[in-house]
Amino acid sequence: MRAAPHSFPLWTSPVLASALLLAGCGVPQHTLMVAPVIYDDAGVDPLAHTDPSNRSTSEEIFFVTNRARDPGDFDRPLAYGNEPTNTLQLGMARVSFGDMITWEELHVATRNSKREKEIALSLTDIWEYGRVRFDGHERIDDPTDGWSGFLDDINAELAVAHCPEIVIYVHGAKVNFYHACMYAAQLDHFAGRDVVAIAFAWPTHQDIFRYLTGEDVSRGRDSVELFESILRLLAHETTARRINVVCWSAGGRVVSRALEDIGNWDEKLRSPTGESRLGAVVFAAPDVPVDEFLERLPSIHEAAERVIITASDDDLALSNATFFMGHGRRMGTSMPTMPDHDREVLEALEHVEFVDVSSGRDERGFNIDGHKYWFTHPWVASDLMLTIRTRMSAPQRGLAATNVPNVWSFPADYPERASAAAKAALGGEW
Repeated sequence: MRAAPHSFPLWTSPVLASALLLAGCGVPQHTLMVAPVIYDDAGVDPLAHTDPSNRSTSEEIFFVTNRARDPGDFDRPLAYGNEPTNTLQLGMARVSFGDMITWEELHVATRNSKREKEIALSLTDIWEYGRVRFDGHERIDDPTDGWSGFLDDINAELAVAHCPEIVIYVHGAKVNFYHACMYAAQLDHFAGRDVVAIAFAWPTHQDIFRYLTGEDVSRGRDSVELFESILRLLAHETTARRINVVCWSAGGRVVSRALEDIGNWDEKLRSPTGESRLGAVVFAAPDVPVDEFLERLPSIHEAAERVIITASDDDLALSNATFFMGHGRRMGTSMPTMPDHDREVLEALEHVEFVDVSSGRDERGFNIDGHKYWFTHPWVASDLMLTIRTRMSAPQRGLAATNVPNVWSFPADYPERASAAAKAALGGEW
């Protein structure tokens, strides 16, 4: 994302004159995600066109959170704790890539999966615009709530963005506010710094037992209406061409329930021409019971332009969730033979793509497993970038059909297929 087009430093800009600087230097905890294969093998340079003014080793992203402020905590980057609130705090965060590295070094690392050293990420600054309150889905106006400056800055970013679209990242369980910002910033960076990224941080604990015992499941459920409200606000009051959503693991519980509601609203989130304002919705390794997800899926299909679901047959986190929490298999867990009911639902929904990352493992000679493969595997990361930056369908992105309609796999020659697709669609850059 380009820095907001202010004529003053961010913390003294007219729009942010009343913003509160909440945090100072951060402690690195995450490292740079894997380079997508289309960058590593195909020669596509996601940052070749980056304006010199935005060639920085830091990046600003917006955030929305219903986490409460840590009282009196002004000295560390985790300015929002684990307690929930019934309002949405609106802000901007700066994420730094690496410690004392140059833009040229970051540029090379973004395109190269074989890096000489890991690049650590840190949350270095947070600004809060204010908060927004809702009665149902109706915003309660308050002259001090800061929502107008938040929307003004988003629209200012969209006005100069190479791809005037919003990408919202919704995290899973056992993570903190810092985590949400790290992932959102990397989605923006690897998408060419061309979109407007927003982290939606809901109040999970950093203790997996709070999730397994159901406490954080309830917190996710309590966050659904606020997530619906921010989607509505962004759809109605920003100039975004489309709003895309990437959710991971338990974040799929929040997003699937919210989009089920939106798909059933009488007033859909549509543009003046009738197109859905919701573009691609990516459910990465969703920790949602299959029966619940498939019941919601027709309404999600109605709400969004495209729905992409990824699943692996070797995802220990989802296997453990099934074992300890019950309620059956998770939607992010694939099976050698798809049950008839699952198959029938997927066959009936033409804009849904179920990407079985384990399918074709024998031909490839390896499985794509784990719970973070969308972030750590260059093939899946590549498909994610193509999904959020283009409107290409699964076969256009280089995926292979399976014997079930709308179910796709990564073929053994995926790097060649994806590279050819990227070159044909993009040339040498976004």
